Amino acid sequence: MSQNGQPRRCVRWTAEERELLIKYYPDAATLRALLPTRTWYAIKAAIKAEREAKGLPTLVRPWTGAEKKATIAAYLAGQNFRQIAKMFPHRTIETLRWRVKEAGLLRKQEPSKSFRFKAVAQIRDECRKRGIAVQALARTIGTNASFASYSRTTSISAVIDAVEHLGGEIDIVWDQD
Repeated sequence: MSQNGQPRRCVRWTAEERELLIKYYPDAATLRALLPTRTWYAIKAAIKAEREAKGLPTLVRPWTGAEKKATIAAYLAGQNFRQIAKMFPHRTIETLRWRVKEAGLLRKQEPSKSFRFKAVAQIRDECRKRGIAVQALARTIGTNASFASYSRTTSISAVIDAVEHLGGEIDIVWDQD
C-alpha cells in the first residue's frame, strides 16, 4: 500500500530514468533526489538490471586486500559488526558479516543467560539453533510478548505457545525443601 492507502502501481522505468541510474551510480543521495517517486529498493534493483544488461560490474566497490584484512583483524580483536561498520561506512553490516563468515571465522553465539524464566532462555537458544529470529517466532504465534533478556512481562501463555510451535514440551520441576 502507498502512503495514501491506495495500492501501489508498478510503473515501468523510462529511458531517461535508466540513463540517470547509469550516470549517477553509485551516488545514492543524488539518485534518490532525482527519482523521488522510486523506492530505494526499486532503484537498487534497476541499477543491478541496467548494469548487468550493459555488461558492467554491479559492485559499488570491490573489496581490497587491505579491507579484508582489516575487517578480519577487527573481528578477531572482539569488535562487533556495528563497530566494524564504522570503520567502513560504504559497507553494510551484512556484507561485513558475510566477509567474516567466508573466512570461516564467525563466532558461535553463547547460550542465552540471565532470564527471569529459564524457559525463555531455552526458547531463545532453540530459535538460534534453528536459525529463527525470536521476533519472527513471536509474530508467528501471534503474541506481543517479548523474549528479550530485559523483559519482565513475558507471559506464561506466550512461553507455552512458543514451546508448542517449536515442537517442544514443558516439564515442571518442583524445588525440594
